[in-house]
Amino acid sequence: MLKEAARERKKLRAELACAREKSGEDECAGCISHMNDLVALRAKHDENVVNLDVAKTSLADVSHELAKAKHELELAKDAPIVSDVPECDECSIFKSDLASLQSKFATVVCELEEFRSRPVLLGACKLCPTLRSELDEKNA
Repeated sequence: MLKEAARERKKLRAELACAREKSGEDECAGCISHMNDLVALRAKHDENVVNLDVAKTSLADVSHELAKAKHELELAKDAPIVSDVPECDECSIFKSDLASLQSKFATVVCELEEFRSRPVLLGACKLCPTLRSELDEKNA
């Protein structure tokens, strides 16, 4: 696109030079028209150069991110697979601790649900309007 604009600019300059030689006048109507065309082309060329610089910067940023992602991918490919690593002595201890904590958590959750399902606890307080409204919601 820039090359095409440069070619068009050269062509208009050549036409302008021919027009000046033929007419012998410095400011003929055709010259003014050609000058206006040259100014417009120059503005378009400058805009294209700015857009090209922005695109180059954006391309450099994307290229850097791509290189970084490729490097991270290579590192991930070279990482050992967890299933190939034998379990250590502490793994079984951690697994049993995790299982016991999960069962304790399940028990606590069951107890909590049981307490929530008992409206008797909320029914004992007839003075507190907040608890009374919660009790009415639960019973509804």
